[in-house]
Amino acid sequence: MVNEQKQKVPEWGRWAPLGLIVVFATVIFFSGLGEAPYWDRDEPRNAGCAAEMMARGDWIVPTFNDQIRAQKPVLLYWLMMLAYQVFGTGEFAGRFFSALAAVGTCLLTWRIARIFFDQMTALIASLALCTNLMFCVAARAATPDSILIFFCTAALAFFVSGWSKSSGNSKADPWESPFESRGCFLGIYLMLGLAVLAKGPVGFVLPMAMMGWFLLQERQAHFQSDSNSYGMLQSLAMPFHPQNFLAVLQSMRPLAGGCIVLAISAPWFVLVGLETDGAFTSQFFLTENFGRATRTFENHSGGLWFYPLAILAGFFPWSMFWGPVVAALCIGRFGKQRTNFPPGIRFGLIWITVQVVSFSIVSTKLPSYVTPCYPALAIITAFVLSRHFSFGVKLKQPLVPAWLWQLATGAWIASGLCLAIGLVIASHFFPELRAVYGLIGVIPLVSGGICLASRQHAAHRFLAGFAGGAAMLCFAMFGVLSGQIGQQNRFPFAEFLQRSPNANVATFGCLESSWIYYSAHPILELRTDDVEDPGLPQRMREREFWETIERPSARQFAAYGGENYVLTTDTGLEQLKEKLPGDVRVIQTANRFLKSETLILVQVDGAKTTAAKPSSFQRH
Repeated sequence: MVNEQKQKVPEWGRWAPLGLIVVFATVIFFSGLGEAPYWDRDEPRNAGCAAEMMARGDWIVPTFNDQIRAQKPVLLYWLMMLAYQVFGTGEFAGRFFSALAAVGTCLLTWRIARIFFDQMTALIASLALCTNLMFCVAARAATPDSILIFFCTAALAFFVSGWSKSSGNSKADPWESPFESRGCFLGIYLMLGLAVLAKGPVGFVLPMAMMGWFLLQERQAHFQSDSNSYGMLQSLAMPFHPQNFLAVLQSMRPLAGGCIVLAISAPWFVLVGLETDGAFTSQFFLTENFGRATRTFENHSGGLWFYPLAILAGFFPWSMFWGPVVAALCIGRFGKQRTNFPPGIRFGLIWITVQVVSFSIVSTKLPSYVTPCYPALAIITAFVLSRHFSFGVKLKQPLVPAWLWQLATGAWIASGLCLAIGLVIASHFFPELRAVYGLIGVIPLVSGGICLASRQHAAHRFLAGFAGGAAMLCFAMFGVLSGQIGQQNRFPFAEFLQRSPNANVATFGCLESSWIYYSAHPILELRTDDVEDPGLPQRMREREFWETIERPSARQFAAYGGENYVLTTDTGLEQLKEKLPGDVRVIQTANRFLKSETLILVQVDGAKTTAAKPSSFQRH
């Protein structure tokens, strides 16, 4: 930034920072990893998909609930199947590779920050990454997000490593691309190929845009002139000049790199397309990618404000410092003694901008879509923190006023009060929550008190107090609290249904993905209207195992031979009785987690009907 003079950095040892990062990340990500049952919709769908593929011995076609699952490519399911074989089928195995990839991402973040800056900045960046809320969620979830983040960050780490070698070589061409290094070239495109196999084209397009934009900026620097307004306009237009753009694009060797990406990802996409008669290909590319970009899915919408707010909440508690961080960046760039952003800050800002702007344009919005830019957020935050507290760099004057840091620390303390009060109040409305959980709010209170007492006079104590508090908060929320609350979210009828492996199971007016996974049954979703398709039984007999299961009426389901069970709620039970010709017998009841309604498992009597159960509707 401004007025910086390098001073000698204390010797930490070669492996000490990496060891500290591994310990922090491992404790936070792996503690109680298998204690809580699968949350939300995606976790049980992904875990169940891997279980179904393994049960069939099929490494090609992803299915869940005995029908195709085209939402994600196959890499996550392959990793889960490997974990199932080692640890057994369960929550720990399903989440194992997500947590492992998150530890790897923390180490890669250290590597990128260490190349651009100093060792202390790299350490703070890694600690900030492993102790913020949204990254912890990704690390502890059976979803492809953590896998995608790891491979995208690995590709960018190879790129930054190549850039540092070429820029540090005085004999090198001033516009030499990191892609000219064979090792970096192969590393970048190998990682991008695996990122595509983890989540699709987004794993290739966005990292390429980040690297390309950064190279454009670096090439521009050789022509930039700040001496007059024309120079400023020229600096803004230069990256987009066709000659400059084509030169950078050519230096990235996209055709050769694209062949590597296709060699890694295309074989499976071709095989799954052939196995499903093109159904997976059309659903994945047209519906799940193009469709989500052009229209809102599952009511996940939002305006331009969505991702800034999502990141502010998701990067908590380190987002408490973004007031001073933004002020420091603005003062350094536009103040009286302004200087250009160092390359690491430019790269981080490009990383964040590409990720946020791209998904702000997309119609369907989810907070997890921008989690891949969290390493960049951590690096920029760490850069300003290390400069303000003079870790490795001696400043002639503070970057921002001290009261801004005190205000940020006060907000950290206030968040602890709000957390404690909020949990106590919530315990009065939801019996699953206990008032004692409000004690978690004490962590930010104590941590913030240590920070206020330290300030700039004891920088190491300030960092230890805040990072320790952030780590303890994440450990308490995810390693302890989530497991205790999650035990009350287990599917109440799982044990009963598992004892009836040949039973037919359906839902009426309600369905959770976790019920399918924990019951070990495919579950039909019955129609709630009075429409009945007489040709449905024949189509069900002829369907392939991966084709979409159509919704039968309650009467048609009751006609299936054997034991027939229906999951419904207290509000849907009377409507269900009206639609069935036979008797309805209540087997079990249970309270629905965090909801005021009651779940009911009933057995239906199909004695007065004659239709036969479609033979294809059986566990493969």
